[in-house]
Amino acid sequence: TDADCQHTDGLIPSLARIPEITDAPVQPVYAMHAPEGSGPARAVAEFAWLLMNEVRIQGLFRLTGGTRITGAGQAFPWAIAESLNLASGEIVEDTALTLDLAKRGIRTRYVAEHSVLSTFPVDDEAAVVQRARWEHGSLSIQRRGALPLLIEALRTGALWKAGMALHFLVPPLTLFAGALIVLAASSTLLAPFTGWWLLFLGFGPLVLFSAGILWAWQRSGREALPPEALRGMWPFLLSKLKVYGKDGRQTAKVWTRTPRDQQEGRS
Repeated sequence: TDADCQHTDGLIPSLARIPEITDAPVQPVYAMHAPEGSGPARAVAEFAWLLMNEVRIQGLFRLTGGTRITGAGQAFPWAIAESLNLASGEIVEDTALTLDLAKRGIRTRYVAEHSVLSTFPVDDEAAVVQRARWEHGSLSIQRRGALPLLIEALRTGALWKAGMALHFLVPPLTLFAGALIVLAASSTLLAPFTGWWLLFLGFGPLVLFSAGILWAWQRSGREALPPEALRGMWPFLLSKLKVYGKDGRQTAKVWTRTPRDQQEGRS
């Protein structure tokens, strides 16, 4: 795990034992929390992280019998560990490792009983740097790795690999929501000329997406994102302009250490 992480009691003995018993990599829950007093925008970020690193990967594990490596807490049998390319130079090496293992037919087991815990940086600029590295790095490797994995899965009939590839082909939450909004707006403009049935195709995915987010919030996210913190949605979305802007793209080209506390973030 990273030096700034904490973990639940019993995690290390369990992760030392399970890979040898199952002969497979294991990944516990990797949770990130908003620092105390950091404001509602960090609460939105915490909920988005929960969707990505808990809700979605639990579903992925149930559907495919495998999950993705999330960046901290993973453990490997030695026979697999010594064959990994840990000097790949990838900005998001966890995604690269997951796709490499899937290509080799190796599924990572999800261990929901244990957690690795970390916090988002307090400093706004540090948070933007962190998200830019994650999101641009993920988009890059998804284009290069997920589509070939899907093609291989369809060719060989490995449905679990297809599920893993489709998971990685879903863009980051904000981009995905933006694309669905554009689709709905386009269908509204074109419907008078092509038929009103187009509205169902345009708004259907957006309605399903919104319902899924609401269900996940109601079931798992109210503690991370209480109703009074929903006002942080707009600052969170505005920060995405920096993530996908020129500075964010430039930052994502190299690994940059993320300051973790307010004093460090100001240095």
